[in-house]
Amino acid sequence: MRMTSPAETRREFRLACLFVTGLAVAFPAAAEVRWKTGPPQSARAIGSAGLAEAIGRLAQRPDARHVVVQFTEPLSVKDRALLDDRGLSLLG
Repeated sequence: MRMTSPAETRREFRLACLFVTGLAVAFPAAAEVRWKTGPPQSARAIGSAGLAEAIGRLAQRPDARHVVVQFTEPLSVKDRALLDDRGLSLLG
């Protein structure tokens, strides 16, 4: 068994780090989420009438019962109740 000097050990360690970094850079798409419904759509703000229409359309889909929604601010208890009355049950 051949003895390696500390300088050689550091060099080998640096090469190993470069190799791992190279792999991470070469394969960034491996962490990409592939949604069953296709690529995600850009979020857009809609008014209350548009919201009611969108909730109605989503509620009509028998094969897909879950959606992801994002709000611009925290919802009040009143807003949560209104959404629940219109068919959008929020988790959490």
